[in-house]
Amino acid sequence: MSYNNKRDNLKDAESYYKNALIVFKKDLYPFQYANIKNNLGNIFVDLSALNKTNSVQNISHLLETAVNHFTESLEIYEQLKISREIIMTKVNMANAYNIMPKNRKNNLGKAIAIYHDVLSSPNSQNYHGF
Repeated sequence: MSYNNKRDNLKDAESYYKNALIVFKKDLYPFQYANIKNNLGNIFVDLSALNKTNSVQNISHLLETAVNHFTESLEIYEQLKISREIIMTKVNMANAYNIMPKNRKNNLGKAIAIYHDVLSSPNSQNYHGF
Protein backbone atom coordinates (compact mmCIF):
# COMPACT_ATOMS: atom_id res chain seq x y z
CA MET A 1 0.00 0.00 0.00
CA SER A 2 1.31 3.42 -0.94
CA TYR A 3 0.41 6.20 1.44
CA ASN A 4 1.58 8.86 -1.01
CA ASN A 5 -0.70 7.98 -3.90
CA LYS A 6 -4.27 9.13 -3.29
CA ARG A 7 -5.67 7.22 -6.27
CA ASP A 8 -4.14 3.95 -5.04
CA ASN A 9 -5.45 4.62 -1.53
CA LEU A 10 -8.95 5.24 -2.87
CA LYS A 11 -8.85 2.07 -4.96
CA ASP A 12 -7.70 0.13 -1.87
CA ALA A 13 -10.53 1.67 0.16
CA GLU A 14 -13.00 0.73 -2.58
CA SER A 15 -11.82 -2.87 -2.39
CA TYR A 16 -12.06 -2.93 1.42
CA TYR A 17 -15.57 -1.50 1.38
CA LYS A 18 -16.69 -3.99 -1.26
CA ASN A 19 -15.31 -6.78 0.91
CA ALA A 20 -17.18 -5.33 3.89
CA LEU A 21 -20.42 -5.68 1.91
CA ILE A 22 -19.84 -9.44 1.99
CA VAL A 23 -20.12 -9.34 5.79
CA PHE A 24 -22.62 -6.49 6.21
CA LYS A 25 -25.53 -7.82 4.18
CA LYS A 26 -28.29 -5.37 3.33
CA ASP A 27 -31.03 -7.43 4.97
CA LEU A 28 -29.07 -8.17 8.17
CA TYR A 29 -27.21 -4.89 8.71
CA PRO A 30 -29.08 -2.22 6.73
CA PHE A 31 -27.54 0.78 8.52
CA GLN A 32 -23.96 -0.46 8.09
CA TYR A 33 -24.69 -1.47 4.50
CA ALA A 34 -26.03 2.01 3.75
CA ASN A 35 -22.98 3.62 5.36
CA ILE A 36 -20.67 1.51 3.22
CA LYS A 37 -22.61 2.38 0.05
CA ASN A 38 -22.46 6.09 0.96
CA ASN A 39 -18.70 5.82 1.53
CA LEU A 40 -18.28 4.04 -1.81
CA GLY A 41 -20.13 6.91 -3.46
CA ASN A 42 -17.71 9.38 -1.89
CA ILE A 43 -14.76 7.34 -3.13
CA PHE A 44 -16.05 7.58 -6.70
CA VAL A 45 -16.55 11.33 -6.36
CA ASP A 46 -12.97 11.65 -5.14
CA LEU A 47 -11.67 9.46 -7.96
CA SER A 48 -13.45 11.64 -10.51
CA ALA A 49 -11.63 14.72 -9.20
CA LEU A 50 -8.12 13.27 -9.19
CA ASN A 51 -7.23 13.35 -12.86
CA LYS A 52 -8.57 16.34 -14.73
CA THR A 53 -7.16 14.91 -17.99
CA ASN A 54 -9.75 12.11 -17.87
CA SER A 55 -12.38 12.25 -20.56
CA VAL A 56 -15.81 13.66 -19.87
CA GLN A 57 -17.10 10.11 -20.38
CA ASN A 58 -14.79 8.66 -17.73
CA ILE A 59 -15.46 11.40 -15.17
CA SER A 60 -19.20 11.12 -15.79
CA HIS A 61 -19.06 7.34 -15.44
CA LEU A 62 -17.32 7.65 -12.06
CA LEU A 63 -19.89 10.20 -10.89
CA GLU A 64 -22.81 8.11 -12.17
CA THR A 65 -21.41 5.19 -10.18
CA ALA A 66 -21.24 7.48 -7.13
CA VAL A 67 -24.87 8.52 -7.63
CA ASN A 68 -25.91 4.86 -7.86
CA HIS A 69 -24.23 4.15 -4.51
CA PHE A 70 -25.81 7.26 -2.95
CA THR A 71 -29.23 6.26 -4.30
CA GLU A 72 -29.04 2.80 -2.75
CA SER A 73 -27.80 4.26 0.53
CA LEU A 74 -30.56 6.87 0.56
CA GLU A 75 -33.29 4.30 0.02
CA ILE A 76 -32.15 2.41 3.11
CA TYR A 77 -31.78 5.52 5.27
CA GLU A 78 -35.29 6.59 4.24
CA GLN A 79 -36.67 3.18 5.22
CA LEU A 80 -34.88 3.45 8.56
CA LYS A 81 -36.02 7.09 8.93
CA ILE A 82 -32.56 8.40 9.87
CA SER A 83 -32.83 12.12 9.10
CA ARG A 84 -29.19 13.06 9.54
CA GLU A 85 -27.99 10.32 7.18
CA ILE A 86 -30.73 11.14 4.66
CA ILE A 87 -29.63 14.77 4.57
CA MET A 88 -25.92 13.94 4.31
CA THR A 89 -26.50 11.43 1.53
CA LYS A 90 -28.69 13.84 -0.42
CA VAL A 91 -25.99 16.50 -0.17
CA ASN A 92 -23.38 13.98 -1.35
CA MET A 93 -25.60 13.06 -4.30
CA ALA A 94 -26.25 16.71 -5.17
CA ASN A 95 -22.51 17.40 -5.04
CA ALA A 96 -21.91 14.56 -7.52
CA TYR A 97 -24.57 15.90 -9.89
CA ASN A 98 -23.16 19.41 -9.46
CA ILE A 99 -19.75 18.44 -10.88
CA MET A 100 -20.90 15.90 -13.49
CA PRO A 101 -19.69 17.18 -16.87
CA LYS A 102 -22.01 15.06 -19.04
CA ASN A 103 -25.55 16.43 -19.63
CA ARG A 104 -24.49 19.50 -17.67
CA LYS A 105 -27.79 21.41 -17.68
CA ASN A 106 -29.86 18.39 -16.67
CA ASN A 107 -27.46 17.38 -13.89
CA LEU A 108 -27.23 20.91 -12.52
CA GLY A 109 -31.03 20.92 -12.39
CA LYS A 110 -30.96 17.67 -10.41
CA ALA A 111 -28.35 19.10 -8.02
CA ILE A 112 -30.35 22.27 -7.44
CA ALA A 113 -33.55 20.30 -6.84
CA ILE A 114 -31.82 18.09 -4.27
CA TYR A 115 -30.17 21.06 -2.52
CA HIS A 116 -33.58 22.76 -2.40
CA ASP A 117 -35.16 19.61 -0.99
CA VAL A 118 -32.51 19.42 1.73
CA LEU A 119 -32.81 23.09 2.62
CA SER A 120 -36.59 22.92 2.79
CA SER A 121 -36.53 19.83 5.01
CA PRO A 122 -37.56 20.62 8.58
CA ASN A 123 -34.70 18.43 9.82
CA SER A 124 -32.00 20.28 7.89
CA GLN A 125 -31.99 23.13 10.38
CA ASN A 126 -30.77 20.72 13.07
CA TYR A 127 -27.55 19.91 11.21
CA HIS A 128 -24.81 22.45 10.65
CA GLY A 129 -22.06 22.19 8.09
CA PHE A 130 -24.20 21.21 5.11
